Amino acid sequence: MKQLLYFALLLLLVSQIAEGQYRGYRVNIIKDVFQFSDETKKSINLSDLNQSCPDIDCIPAIDTPSYIPVQQVDYVDDTDIVLVASYNGVTKIYPRNMMQAHEVVNDYFNDEPLAITYCPLCGSAVGLVPLIDGERVELGVAGLLHNSDLVLYDRKTRSLWGQITGRAIVGSKTGEQLKRVGVSVIRWQDAKIRFTEGLVLKIDKDSPQYKSFRFQNYVESDRLIFPVAIEDARLKRKTVVYGLDFKGKAIAYEENYLKKNSPVIESINGEKIKIQLDNDNSLKAINLKTGDDVSILRNYWFAWYSFYPDTELKMSED
Repeated sequence: MKQLLYFALLLLLVSQIAEGQYRGYRVNIIKDVFQFSDETKKSINLSDLNQSCPDIDCIPAIDTPSYIPVQQVDYVDDTDIVLVASYNGVTKIYPRNMMQAHEVVNDYFNDEPLAITYCPLCGSAVGLVPLIDGERVELGVAGLLHNSDLVLYDRKTRSLWGQITGRAIVGSKTGEQLKRVGVSVIRWQDAKIRFTEGLVLKIDKDSPQYKSFRFQNYVESDRLIFPVAIEDARLKRKTVVYGLDFKGKAIAYEENYLKKNSPVIESINGEKIKIQLDNDNSLKAINLKTGDDVSILRNYWFAWYSFYPDTELKMSED
């Protein structure tokens, strides 16, 4: 019942917001908070942004996360979805029920900064290395969406960044790119067996905001709450795909295609990328020439296509 009510409220919200409008809010985030105008440096039109909540940081990022070992966790059910990030020799696990309430965790992996981000509307989990001009910055939730995707801002320059692309779209850093890190989206019952040395984000298990996944009805429907610029009907909107953006080439792999054909070896501009999606949905992509990890991003088809309309699509035949 609570999920139905939440979804109804979201649908009411979209009836108030369209084409970048902010009707129903006292604060216009674009103009009043960021003070952006037509003269501001940008790669998109400001009208392409939709205000999704009353003010900046209306969804509070976690800036000082704490963790406990996998073996001590008693607040995640086996069938719950978690986000798993392995970076710089460390694996950390973030319950999705928590990420829906915060969307950003400003974190460190062995003293290397990495922000874990999650957009429930796009099903996208992305790690972003938050370095601007060589300096670590914190990311926050701007309270805006672009093609239904989470828009972030950095607390140093207050530029806006797209979550899926990792690219600055409005502000002084427009056009600059943050390094992206792939994040697996799997069930807790698999994560706790596979990543026994992992650290799990500690949460208040009694907090009602973490009890359930509030977007389940949205996920199971074909509806979008916010507009997107362009769509493609080859797959249903919320089909899970894994997007590769490497050296100017974009490829989307339908989840079922990867499961049937994994590992996939992709040749791009003379380099071979090995993509492995295991049965538990653990994901990894490696440059076979250099041995380096390559970012491959889990999201919904409509979201990936919105930002990469020239993408190649690899899908199963059935």
